[in-house]
Amino acid sequence: MRWDVTRCGQPVLRQAADVSLAGHRVLASALISDPARTARTLADSPTAVAQRVDQHTLLVSVLDGDATRADRRLDELCARARD
Repeated sequence: MRWDVTRCGQPVLRQAADVSLAGHRVLASALISDPARTARTLADSPTAVAQRVDQHTLLVSVLDGDATRADRRLDELCARARD
C-alpha cells in the first residue's frame, strides 16, 4: 500500500507499507502537527516508524496483527517522537 501526505496540494511525504508481512493486517497511523514541539524521525522497528514531515509535524505508522496492540504501540511511538 502506498500513499502521499500533501499540504496545500503539494506532496510533502510519500509512504509505503508492505501489508503482506506475516500476521501484520492492522495499520494504525496518526498525523500530528504541534507548533509547541519539535518533531523527529524515529524508527522503533521495521513495522513502527515516526516520520518527520516538517519541523512540527509527524506521520506515525504501525503495522501489527492485533488492533489493541497496534493502538498501544502507536500511542507509545507518538509520545517518544514528540519528546
